[in-house]
Amino acid sequence: MKKILFFLGFVLSFNFNYAQDKLILKNGEVVTGRVTAINKSVVRIDSDDAGRVKRYTDKDIEKAIIIIDGKETEFYYKSVPFLGEVLLGEVISGKLSLYLTEYYQSGGDNIRGNYIAGGQRSMYYLKKEGEDRFFDLNYQGVLFNKFQNRVSKYLQDCSGLSKSIKAGELTLNDIHEIVKTYNECGES
Repeated sequence: MKKILFFLGFVLSFNFNYAQDKLILKNGEVVTGRVTAINKSVVRIDSDDAGRVKRYTDKDIEKAIIIIDGKETEFYYKSVPFLGEVLLGEVISGKLSLYLTEYYQSGGDNIRGNYIAGGQRSMYYLKKEGEDRFFDLNYQGVLFNKFQNRVSKYLQDCSGLSKSIKAGELTLNDIHEIVKTYNECGES
């Protein structure tokens, strides 16, 4: 009997922990399920309501609430460099905020004839308090405007952090740490 109760408890806890993302539509309807893909203005959700994957666009969606690392993150349509209007979520909030979106990159041969695998790509943006525009973290210059140069200059008002980025000690892979450090910079 204890094993049955344990198993039942496990199954119920799994179902309640299953990501319940939500799309709040402009018509007031709420669609629940699991967001399986975001591509600029298009969102695909494995909908509990419809029993299948449905596709919605910026014409339909007011906002999305997506579970990321066990936390609800609200996504709204915002204009970012190079991509234009995308569904963007604020992952970290503070003096410096970190934003995330995804887009689908199709696979195929590039201009050099090398095959590039397709799939979902995460794209990150920063925004300081009081700024109107997003700072694009996704561009990786070959010779000039590399991540280290661009981001260290953008965050130069936190000199220790800026120097660590410039020296290559912190990279895009450390973006959460970079944002956290910046937000603590100058605090006593």
